[in-house]
Amino acid sequence: MTTIIMRTSDDNRGQLFLALFQGFLSLGNLPVTLVFHEAPTGTQE
Repeated sequence: MTTIIMRTSDDNRGQLFLALFQGFLSLGNLPVTLVFHEAPTGTQE
């Protein structure tokens, strides 16, 4: 039973990653990349 649950979690993560990736591509990678680049810069300062 534990194996099935773990497998489901992995599948869910994979689906989520794919959905996020597709969403980013649909919205535009430019704005997403900018935000991601700004996040670490602000944290470092």
